[in-house]
Amino acid sequence: MSDAQLSGLRAAAESGQAMKLYQLSLLYLYGHEGGVSVSRAPATAASLMRRAAEAGYAPAQTALGSMLLDGVGVKQDRRAGRRWLETAAEGGARSGDPNAMWLRGAESLRSGDAADGEKWLRRALDARAGHEGAMFALGLLYEYGRSAGGLSKEAQAAEAVSLYRRAAAAGHADAAYHLALCLLYGRGVQQSMPEAAGLLQRAAGEGHGAAAFWLGTVLMQGRGGVEVDYDRSRALFEQAAASGDKRVVEQARRAAADLKDLLERARSRRQEVIGWVRAGGVGRETRSQEEAEEAAGLRPMAAPATADGQAEASAAGELEWHLGPDAAAERSRRREASAAKRRKLGDALARARAEERGRLGIPPQPHGRNRAGELFPSTSERD
Repeated sequence: MSDAQLSGLRAAAESGQAMKLYQLSLLYLYGHEGGVSVSRAPATAASLMRRAAEAGYAPAQTALGSMLLDGVGVKQDRRAGRRWLETAAEGGARSGDPNAMWLRGAESLRSGDAADGEKWLRRALDARAGHEGAMFALGLLYEYGRSAGGLSKEAQAAEAVSLYRRAAAAGHADAAYHLALCLLYGRGVQQSMPEAAGLLQRAAGEGHGAAAFWLGTVLMQGRGGVEVDYDRSRALFEQAAASGDKRVVEQARRAAADLKDLLERARSRRQEVIGWVRAGGVGRETRSQEEAEEAAGLRPMAAPATADGQAEASAAGELEWHLGPDAAAERSRRREASAAKRRKLGDALARARAEERGRLGIPPQPHGRNRAGELFPSTSERD
């Protein structure tokens, strides 16, 4: 947009043309449009948007409703925001705005009225098949068993996966992220760590902070066919910490610091342990670096003890962000049960390894180990 076009836009807006008022409002709201930059002025944008909305321009009515819901450029007024969204959704003599229906449904979900939210979201999909925002919001509703349609929770979880897939294919980063979580835990779909990692990578590449955090966790643990990559995991934690996503910033910052500390301490002892092994510490001379590392238990190292807890806290924060604390508590209970199973398996593995070492006459190694037999600094080192 040239300076002459900008002047023309302002003149047309001043004459009361609703579409031009809307376009000028967006320019002041975001600070740029078509190569032209102006100082952002949310209050001016809201004033122009209201004029366009009052002139009956549906996209402006939808935008004004959203601004009122979030308090952008105006004092927050959720009731007025809902009214403007409903006006745009009804559309008068024209068909309603699907975006208004979607936002109205999402507002009901956040207010705790799942039945009303589902009604509006279904209307959005009826008005525009493939509306990715509506598919994602409905996916959340189904994933946590909030639909009033009479489906079992298992059937709702499967429907959520289907909706997430469609929305993710349309480029919705949040849908890709939630689909990845379903794949990580086998909720509504067969568990697949590699597919989940691919989806998380895609969302993280688009700046999704929570996806970066979870991908870092997956790469740190290296489960289900995904190779461990501590350096990349640490970089992803740092990306998540810098993302500004309030759901994961603190967890990611702690995870990055824990992993950095673990790697530094483990690497400082690597040559010492390998030297001990090569000197016959496991009953024979080990010739290669790789064999020594394998015998010394240096592959793979375990994640910091706080990683699972941080990941679960992130998931709970994500869920509460969308559907409220009750759903977050439900997910937290599921995670606690899963963690208990993992601890039980880890204890069994540790006992089996201890028995095997005893049968072979292998002396204790000069470093501490966690339940799963993976390398950790000893207690004295931590102190």
